[in-house]
Amino acid sequence: MDIHQYIEREYSIICANIRLAQHLKHQYSHKQLEKGLKSWETPDILTWNTWIRRCWNDLGIRHKGLELLLNQTQEVLLWQEVIKEQDDTDFLWHIPSVAGQAQSAWQIMREYRIPEFDDSEGLGRDHQIFRTWSRAFREQCRQNNWIDASSISERIGIDLAGELEMPNSGIVLVGFDVLTPQQEEFIRKLDEIGIEMIQFQEPEGPDAEIQVTQCNEVGGEIRSAAQWAKQKIQENPQAKIGILVPGLREHRQSIANTFEQVLSPGNLGYESENTPLPFIITLGRSLSDYPMIAVIFNLLALKPHALTLPEISNLLRTPFIRGYEEERASRALLDEKLRGKNQQIFTVSDIKYHVVRLDKKGYCLRQFARSFSGFCEYQQTLPARSVPSGWSEHFANMLEKIGWPGERQFNSDEQQQNEAWGSVLERLASIHVVKSGVTRSEALSILRREAGEQGFQHHTPESPIQVMDPQGASAMRFDHVWMLGMNENNWPRPVVPNPFIPIRLQSKFGVLHSDTQLFLDWTERLQQKIIRSSPNVVFSYSRYEGDRPLLGSPLLPSQESCDIRSNLSETVAFQKVIFESGKMSDQIKEIPDFKAPSAENHTGGTSIFIDQSQCPFRSFAKHRLHSRDLEEPDIGLNPMQRGAMLHRLMQLFWQDVETHAELIGRTPDEHTELIKSLVDQEIQVMRQKLPSVFTPKFSSIEAARLKTVMTGWIELEEIRKPFRVRDLEFQVEQSLQGVNFRGRIDRIDELEDGSLVIIDYKTGLQSIGDWVPERPRDPQMPLYAVTLPGNIAVVILAIMKQGDGYGFRGLASRQDVFNSDDSNKGPVKKFENDPAIRKKFLLGDDAEDRTWGDLLDQWRHDVESLAIEFREGHAPVKPMNTYACQYCDQGPFCRIDEIRKKQECP
Repeated sequence: MDIHQYIEREYSIICANIRLAQHLKHQYSHKQLEKGLKSWETPDILTWNTWIRRCWNDLGIRHKGLELLLNQTQEVLLWQEVIKEQDDTDFLWHIPSVAGQAQSAWQIMREYRIPEFDDSEGLGRDHQIFRTWSRAFREQCRQNNWIDASSISERIGIDLAGELEMPNSGIVLVGFDVLTPQQEEFIRKLDEIGIEMIQFQEPEGPDAEIQVTQCNEVGGEIRSAAQWAKQKIQENPQAKIGILVPGLREHRQSIANTFEQVLSPGNLGYESENTPLPFIITLGRSLSDYPMIAVIFNLLALKPHALTLPEISNLLRTPFIRGYEEERASRALLDEKLRGKNQQIFTVSDIKYHVVRLDKKGYCLRQFARSFSGFCEYQQTLPARSVPSGWSEHFANMLEKIGWPGERQFNSDEQQQNEAWGSVLERLASIHVVKSGVTRSEALSILRREAGEQGFQHHTPESPIQVMDPQGASAMRFDHVWMLGMNENNWPRPVVPNPFIPIRLQSKFGVLHSDTQLFLDWTERLQQKIIRSSPNVVFSYSRYEGDRPLLGSPLLPSQESCDIRSNLSETVAFQKVIFESGKMSDQIKEIPDFKAPSAENHTGGTSIFIDQSQCPFRSFAKHRLHSRDLEEPDIGLNPMQRGAMLHRLMQLFWQDVETHAELIGRTPDEHTELIKSLVDQEIQVMRQKLPSVFTPKFSSIEAARLKTVMTGWIELEEIRKPFRVRDLEFQVEQSLQGVNFRGRIDRIDELEDGSLVIIDYKTGLQSIGDWVPERPRDPQMPLYAVTLPGNIAVVILAIMKQGDGYGFRGLASRQDVFNSDDSNKGPVKKFENDPAIRKKFLLGDDAEDRTWGDLLDQWRHDVESLAIEFREGHAPVKPMNTYACQYCDQGPFCRIDEIRKKQECP
């Protein structure tokens, strides 16, 4: 009989894994539909563990004193408590992980009937400690009338088998490649009491057509498998295809991404996970990996007295709390404002203060304010310790206070996630059996572990293409099978013996994952079952994974490798299919994506010209589309804040000193007193603005730094030719070729002959090489030089960053106009006295013979060209060099990586 005949005769079908059980249920339902039935009795198809638990629960109805069966959460926690009670546990760095290993060791001993090992086994320290733990665990269960899941089949078989009542005709075991000694003993007991036990084996199919193919790298191998599956489905839409992947967990995400691109290229929407796909990956993601659940742990871990900026930012940007849809723009603005405060830790009062300020400006955040306040106030009422069910209720109330999961209507997937979260809370409540009281952090830790270990798989219709681990496919039938990842380190998989059981004992009692030869034999048998499961089987392996060379598995069939990929059609990008289909030709208007509409009388800062020169697209994105990155607060002061402090100090200093004569006429002590007064004044202002940064210690260090920089700078100013400070922080408002710009010149000095010196303070390293034509990297100073009225004689960068570049850097029209040094090798270059400098800064064969006025004309031409480009919408993604991209925040927007890849490909 085939398996469906047993189902028709009402046998209970016990499967080796949940995927096989789902597969058989789907097949049975499909057959009933083919018969024209509209309803039928659900067949009794379940996994071994579910069946054993059902047997125990049925016995428990008749035996009121039967031991309480611990669930997984209770059992792990009991192991933790047992381990904590031992004296010698200081060497354990993470008890929950150790408890999981101990539970696994206990389960292996029960399943393989390994007796408690004695000292004659040559025990190591780990083995002796585990023996102590296991005795304590067994004693705890005995005293409290508990039993763990791995012991119930043994308990039933020894004492209660005769009282089992099987409602169906018999039991059929499906998909069990290897039965453990415990399973064999249980089956033998049931057989002895007259229950029919059948171990079903699928009839062997015809010899499969086997192909072996080699790929260059893992990503290409996955893509080839996806293209092959697509081709098979196109040839026969009814085909059943298995993609088998040893070590599926490591490659799950890349497989999901590649198969979606190849098999469902139009699935580009925001909620793409909710669109039915033509494939299913049987290995689910952890429940805590889903955004709707992940945000829960961010919320429950919040500490109102010390909120970090990432925590607040996540809170403001998540759509899973009350009022997001209505207030999303205002919340984003609050996020931006907080990032600009250069503050790492905030309190609830800080958040409320900024909410009120934005509310006064018309940005409503009232729902967020109410929800967040209610959430924080409820937190303050929480006890230090509570019963587990109390924490389940508290956590649920906290989420209700802040409005999780928002007002959005659940889709099917989110509804399933919500139900799964409810089961996690129930498991937390259930641990009262083992531990009556826990702290909030302990309860939250248990929740994290439960959500992290719970594999969540959406309930989806059966798909024609199934991606699964090979072990789950041994009893399934497919029309085509592709088994990828057949490399030496993947197939067979490495054995990992449990560290708490002596390896000699594990090998002696046949523990599968402890003995290399046992596991190799099992792997070979599994491979043969896979070959018999389909008439067409492809094995593939890769030569490289990144830079690491790989070898094929020693278990690969002996067939000569063939190139299957040559027969596969290349996947065409979805966008290309749409545009080349012709169906939308009348509705699609092509425009060059490097050309924006013209912008007359656009107003902005001088950075328009800087960005247009370095990369036209950056200028378009920043100044036309107003695209910008969010700030990331630094520890201490960021470079911009440091520069602003020095700018203000220099402004205040020259407001007091005013002229070169006054500068050299004062004594060093007078300068020191003035600098100290100005620095102390600036530090006090900054302490009010950034109290969390300007602590007493930091204020002292920063004050000393500023005094050192200011004192050293006076010495450089003293050796200059006589001057007076004409303007400080001079506001520039000009129009150039239809582009209006605003700027601020840090300082303008007037020399004795009435000519002007333009000075720009810099707290980072910069070079006058940034002013060279034809596209100057930083045209700000040339822009000031050609738009400021008057006789411009010197253009200077004042580099105030201490180090090799410290001092003045610039161009002077002639010798000795700036300082008494008559050498052309100084940091301020004498333009009309140095032919090399003229040739560097001017275009044309006659550059060596041209004048300072010609340089200003050249600069005017350069900046006007940039203004015309910006005005006319010239916006290609064309950075001047790689440096232009290094600190650019438009990378995700400008497609530079895609463009470079396209240029690299022939």
